[in-house]
Amino acid sequence: MVCKTLFKVDLDIKTKNKALDFLILRIKYLISFGILKLKDIEKIELIKKNSYSVKIYYKKEIINDDLIILIQSVLGDDFKRTMICLRDLYLGIENWNRLFDIKRYPNGKYKIAKKLDVTKEIKEKLKNEK
Repeated sequence: MVCKTLFKVDLDIKTKNKALDFLILRIKYLISFGILKLKDIEKIELIKKNSYSVKIYYKKEIINDDLIILIQSVLGDDFKRTMICLRDLYLGIENWNRLFDIKRYPNGKYKIAKKLDVTKEIKEKLKNEK
C-alpha cells in the first residue's frame, strides 16, 4: 500500500447501505470539484461499532492539514469530531486526527470495531454513475 493521506470520517450512520450511499454521494462531490481523483483512492474501509465510520486511504499526499479536515467534513464527518480535530491541530497536538476502533463504556466493557473493505464496491458504483 502506498497511502500518503488517511481520511478518517465518523459518519454516525446506523446501516451499511445508507453509509455506502451517503459516502458515494460525498466522494462524487469531491471528484466533481477536482479535489479528489478516483484513481488515487487506494482503499475504503467501512468501520462498524454502534454506527459506521470510514477510513479512506489516498495515494496522494495532502500536506495542508486544514484541507484534510475540510475534506473529512465534506465526506460527512461528525461536526463535533471536526471541531475537536481543528482545535487539536491549532493547539499543536501531533495526533490530531483520531478515530478509535474500540468503543469503551463506563462499566469497563468495550466493543471492537468490525472492518469491511468496500473499495471495489464504491469504485464500481462511482465509475458506473459517470
